[in-house]
Amino acid sequence: KSTATEAQYERVDRAFDYPGKLISTLDFRKMGVIHPSGRVREMNKKMGFHIATVDQRTVIDDQGFPHPRIAFYELIDRPAQSGGA
Repeated sequence: KSTATEAQYERVDRAFDYPGKLISTLDFRKMGVIHPSGRVREMNKKMGFHIATVDQRTVIDDQGFPHPRIAFYELIDRPAQSGGA
């Protein structure tokens, strides 16, 4: 239940344990990653990940509200030392 940056990095990494899976900004927020684009940018620049924004769509949230331009991310590559799949 940690909100530490390192814990958020781990949740982002684990979200991509299934190859080809697209993860949205709203999916990451449900996992406790409150600023997914920032975490993805940091992981790409500082940690050697290659996580791409592959789409933007309108998504309806759990309460029925539409959110335009929600980003969808795909893991392209992990650094060799990463603990994920």
